Amino acid sequence: KIYYSLCDHNLKSELKKYNPNFVIIGGYKHKKIKLLIDFCKKNKTKYLFWLERINKNFYLKLFLFKILYGNRIRNSNGVLAIGNEAYKFYKQFQKNTFKLPYSIDVKKFKKPKLQKKTNFIFVGQFIERKGIQSILDSFDHLNKNIKDNIKFTFIGRGPLKKKILNKSKEYNFIRLRKFMNVKNLINILSNNKILLFPSNYDGWGVAPMEAMSAKMALIISKNCGINEYLSKSDNAIFIDVEPKNIAKAMSYYFFNKNKIYLHGKNNLKLIKKSLLNSIN
Repeated sequence: KIYYSLCDHNLKSELKKYNPNFVIIGGYKHKKIKLLIDFCKKNKTKYLFWLERINKNFYLKLFLFKILYGNRIRNSNGVLAIGNEAYKFYKQFQKNTFKLPYSIDVKKFKKPKLQKKTNFIFVGQFIERKGIQSILDSFDHLNKNIKDNIKFTFIGRGPLKKKILNKSKEYNFIRLRKFMNVKNLINILSNNKILLFPSNYDGWGVAPMEAMSAKMALIISKNCGINEYLSKSDNAIFIDVEPKNIAKAMSYYFFNKNKIYLHGKNNLKLIKKSLLNSIN
């Protein structure tokens, strides 16, 4: 029996009920991870971590990781690393480190529908790290023709929701949807053409995987882990997270609609043949 944990609030009862032979821990600093590790040691249960890369440019976080969490990694039975950069980093602490990226069932995604307008979408948390404010500011740099002929949908939740609502009073092309399950998200993605994913930093990025599976084009930050798959192709627009850069990328796709189709088609091919496809 394998138990995968994000450290839910009923952890003790879950562990007692499930009595796993192996535990996979998705994270390294949650307050309940010590409880998980203590359980594993007491019951002689093997455990490993499944981890994204960390931001090496955030020197304080890197220092704290080595001091506070390095031993957790060393004393585990191994690490499943999400991407090449994560693999190289965690290999320093744990020799039993293996590559295991997130994966997705590509077959579940629908073919995109035809739309009169150019539809953009953001999927994720409404927080500063995800570049929400930069997206909102980018709308001020679009020309009137574009503003009159696009739709931009935000899907998610978070503290910056109010800012999105305020901006929607200024621009009627903005739509706001609540966080939704994968089944409903698949339907929404089929009504959109371009995913905007301008994270200031992202260990990986699941939303781009979903967009690729839905045959969508991508405008994506240079600071995302998934770029190790995308950067080898010309099927996305990579940006530094600044409002003018976002507006420029949106304008490019608006005036080059053939590229939307071409990039979306190639993105689907790319994810189908990669380890990001759960069938592989």
